[in-house]
Amino acid sequence: MQFVTLITMLGFVLFLNFAIIRPHRLERKRLESMMASVREGSVVYASGIRGVVLEVRKDSILITTGSRRTLLEIDKDRICPRDGEF
Repeated sequence: MQFVTLITMLGFVLFLNFAIIRPHRLERKRLESMMASVREGSVVYASGIRGVVLEVRKDSILITTGSRRTLLEIDKDRICPRDGEF
């Protein structure tokens, strides 16, 4: 009886690992590598805002956008580029 319980618990842990934990880790790693690739001159999209990176700071980035070259400071954790544009 205890052996069956142990096997069931092990199966549940393996299921959680492959269904929830592992995909979350992969997504986090992808986002971290994407954030590390932000450089001056990159195109950034944040909440529909498009702009060119002027300066990368510790927790934010400074971008210029629009025909009047408006300066915006955006938190790094809030940017989301389109695939392949960084």
